[in-house]
Amino acid sequence: MRSLPGTTGEQGSIRTRPARVLARAAAKSLDTRSTRGDVMKVGDMVVDPLGETAIILSEPHLSEDCMPDGEGYPDETYYVVDVWLTQFGCKESWITDDFEVFSEAR
Repeated sequence: MRSLPGTTGEQGSIRTRPARVLARAAAKSLDTRSTRGDVMKVGDMVVDPLGETAIILSEPHLSEDCMPDGEGYPDETYYVVDVWLTQFGCKESWITDDFEVFSEAR
């Protein structure tokens, strides 16, 4: 019997899930957290190192620069969110590693 790619097969091993399933699960937990460990969700208020405040408008997603044909592909991986800048009243995209959550949405 053939085993799935990324599995150890029928040797009685504990590891029976394909490696790509485990990698997808790990990536899913990263896309809602910054490197500081802040859990982000739509409606949270965030602050960047310069003191600008914003409200998160979208779920974190992989930056277009990290996709195939992007400037940073395959060497860089970072996530961005759309935010509403409270001081200037405009929409921007921020890299999730560049800010921290200071007020969580309910």
